[in-house]
Amino acid sequence: MTQDSPGVRTWQPRRFRAPRAHGERLIAPGFAQIIAATARNRQALRESQATIAGMRLAQFRQEARKELLGLAESWTAEIFGQSVGSPDPEAPLLTGGHQPELFHTGVWLKNFAVHQLGQRAGGTGLNLIVDNDQMPATSIAVPAGSLHAPHFARLPFDADQPLLPWEDAIVGDPELLKTFGDRAGQAMSAWGIEPLLTADWPGALAQSQQGRAKRLDEIFAGLRIRRERAWGARNLELPLSQLCESLAFRRFAVTAVRRAGPWRAAYNSVLHEYRRINRIRSRSHPVPDLAEEDDWIEAPFWIWKTGAVRRERLFVRQRRDQLELRLRDEIVDAWSLAGDPHGEKAAEALGAWSGRGLKLRTRALTTTLFARLCLADLFVHGIGGAKYDEMTDQLFGELLGAPTPELAVVTGTLHLPLGAERRPIDAGKLKQALRDCVQNPERHLHAPANEVAGELLQEKRLLIEQQQAAERGAAPQGRSLLAGRQRLRRFREIKAALSGLTDDDRERLERELVAAGQRSVAERVLFSREYSSWLFPAEMLADFFLRPLADEPSAGQ
Repeated sequence: MTQDSPGVRTWQPRRFRAPRAHGERLIAPGFAQIIAATARNRQALRESQATIAGMRLAQFRQEARKELLGLAESWTAEIFGQSVGSPDPEAPLLTGGHQPELFHTGVWLKNFAVHQLGQRAGGTGLNLIVDNDQMPATSIAVPAGSLHAPHFARLPFDADQPLLPWEDAIVGDPELLKTFGDRAGQAMSAWGIEPLLTADWPGALAQSQQGRAKRLDEIFAGLRIRRERAWGARNLELPLSQLCESLAFRRFAVTAVRRAGPWRAAYNSVLHEYRRINRIRSRSHPVPDLAEEDDWIEAPFWIWKTGAVRRERLFVRQRRDQLELRLRDEIVDAWSLAGDPHGEKAAEALGAWSGRGLKLRTRALTTTLFARLCLADLFVHGIGGAKYDEMTDQLFGELLGAPTPELAVVTGTLHLPLGAERRPIDAGKLKQALRDCVQNPERHLHAPANEVAGELLQEKRLLIEQQQAAERGAAPQGRSLLAGRQRLRRFREIKAALSGLTDDDRERLERELVAAGQRSVAERVLFSREYSSWLFPAEMLADFFLRPLADEPSAGQ
């Protein structure tokens, strides 16, 4: 790889807050600005002098896009069940991505944004299905209980499974999966909601029985793709498991593995700076460092064998003119460095791994590093992904000598129509009032009429005057002075006596604080933005997703 120019690390933290109000959407830097950024990215990447696998970046991108868009067209058509048209690899390509779960509306909004942006830019939208990530659960959260005492419940779509990558998760309980849509309808009917899932689930099951969608990720992807296309969003789809088998990605991966030492140094340096800037103390957050064990260096990829219950780290080492690759304690391959200056033979060897049951997959930073540099003209993130990709921003120049492509951030918030009205809760103000009942009880003595309170307040003012005079070294004339310790002891006695006169207020505030806590717990359930999109009514989703994003005000950082 060559380098455009020596890089100077300039960190630009991204600070966005998820919208809180129902129906609110965030698009940054703004629809028109994103279209302009797409054009700037295209020009910068086309003019870059960086090289990958012996090719100028522009040529590498051209070949990669042609190959990967062809794969995306075939895969999308197979899952969708009909032709989806051939994309132009030279046209602008807007890209996003997420795990194949039944995600919330803020995540799904990105897919519609990618479609709208791709259309406005005169190009194509592409969604990357991150099926190499582990499937966290075989259930979704649903609201349960009542409006006054709600709680979260879990609605399973399959039997419990080991923590497998999505691409290896097959259906464990067909009957549980079959009834998923009906059970979702029953759970939401208690709230007067007819969820989109109930209407679309039978079609997803029928399609999975007729086509190739036998895995959970493919069933969920097919469900989503058919709904998006029914609403006019015609993105292409490509699972990362397919992308990682492509020649373009294998060439990229070989380049990274052959330079594992410099990649590890830059990766860890950027990670340490990210932790420092964001005041993160954990050494495993947001990701662990790449390790070095004796002469073995960890590369930024996952590796595992088909049927394995977990992903493993990939280690490499150079022995004379060979590069050895290790899975745990097993050397799984050795690539000759002699006579292979650009890694073509190694890329060919890597292509044979799938026939041996071996899988090489991206890790988080390498996922977006490859997608933003080698595939997309502009990548659309959510808030978390954009924050995380601050690290990736630093790696383009340091590792690849390439320009850092601009990106976009899109998300939004919908609340399930559960019949609740949000009421402001200021628990902090209530807690402060409770403290004042003890520390400053006179603030809660509502014009005390009894002589005891009046006399105590008068004596307290006198003690304060005496204390101030003592601190100045002066003594009030004609007044009996108490010694400092006596004065402090008497002051505490007065405060305790006054506090006792606020018992009614204190009991009221304590009741209000308990009620506020209960409301806060209830509102976390009633106004969560994390519910699966498929629990919402179709009309509400369509209005949210299909409103033109160009109408949204731009959001800065």
